[in-house]
Amino acid sequence: MIIDRVMLKALAEAATPGEWVTDGEYVNEHGNVLYAYVAHEKGGRIAEAFANCLVKTDEQCRANAAYIAAASPVVVLALLAEIDRLSGGEAAKEASRG
Repeated sequence: MIIDRVMLKALAEAATPGEWVTDGEYVNEHGNVLYAYVAHEKGGRIAEAFANCLVKTDEQCRANAAYIAAASPVVVLALLAEIDRLSGGEAAKEASRG
């Protein structure tokens, strides 16, 4: 797998900045989770993880939202910076070459 660090950085910089957190869920009348929400740490929902035929359980829907929140732009940018640091700056040079 080739990771396009330039694209990841551009997407992270364009997305809502800051830490993201899970922010509750919507449960239907049968007690099933239909959506699990992702929000900015200061409030305001950013995304929803949907329950559908690919999502096997309510817990998996919640886990999807937690994963999205954990991979917030600030985290992705920090990971990219760490890759660059560990590679002695080679990752940034390689990424800028495309």
